[in-house]
Amino acid sequence: MRLDEQALHQVHRPADGEGESFVEFASWRTIADYYFGRVPIAHAMFRVAELEPLAGLRMRRPVLEIGCGRGEFAEAAILSTIDYGIDISGKDIAIAEQSGKFGRVCCADARSLPFADNSFATAISISVLEHIEHPGEVIAEAYRVLAPGGSFVATIVLSDIHDCSAVSRLLKRLGMNRTEKVYRSILNLIFCHRTLLNRDHWAAILQTTGFTVIEMQRIVPPTVIANWERRLITAWPYRISHRVAKVLASRNGESKVRCFETIRQMIQQWRDDGERQGACLFIRAQKPAV
Repeated sequence: MRLDEQALHQVHRPADGEGESFVEFASWRTIADYYFGRVPIAHAMFRVAELEPLAGLRMRRPVLEIGCGRGEFAEAAILSTIDYGIDISGKDIAIAEQSGKFGRVCCADARSLPFADNSFATAISISVLEHIEHPGEVIAEAYRVLAPGGSFVATIVLSDIHDCSAVSRLLKRLGMNRTEKVYRSILNLIFCHRTLLNRDHWAAILQTTGFTVIEMQRIVPPTVIANWERRLITAWPYRISHRVAKVLASRNGESKVRCFETIRQMIQQWRDDGERQGACLFIRAQKPAV
């Protein structure tokens, strides 16, 4: 439903004596079971690796999800409901509303949020900012609508994704630099990557906006990206029809347990090796308390 002007300013806050209310993330295994049973293996491997640092986190209400899409993330990872979801796609918002995972939803541009200042305790943005031009405006809006002491939680695809690519590295070793650039452009086009920045650039945007960075770590190892690339051809039905993709994923011959263990081993080995590269970034930042 599109929120009316009055509703936009009626963000729920716990009443006196009610205590603080939280939104909790599911366990990592629960998140993995969701994705491996509903989407192509390539997409599932990427998302499971990306969401690993969020498993088990608690977010203080009220919570705003910026770029909620069809509500896939909320269905996979949130144990209860998210208070508000916004997305620029009216079609996706209609599907998210039917998911039952949001208190309210509205169609809005993340660079101009239809909420009053200091409305939320938490704002989350999962794999969204890389798809938006001028994402600094989104971060500034998140800062504005957060109450003092509020938290911003995000995952973002980095420009490093191409450095993590096995195909890109191979093409460079063969001296096929022009072909490698074309490959990058094709991937960016397919996945609608409009703004790919490095870790330092994102840190600078957050700090310039006024956020205090609590945690910032690279996530999604190059080994996951290599496996993702090998399986991309099997993901084409997902681009055509989400319904077809879910049917195919539910019949996938690869064991959920084996896939999950593979991802876990990749991440553990990567951490043991020093986490020198990662395709995405996990961020927790805070708006200073007054």
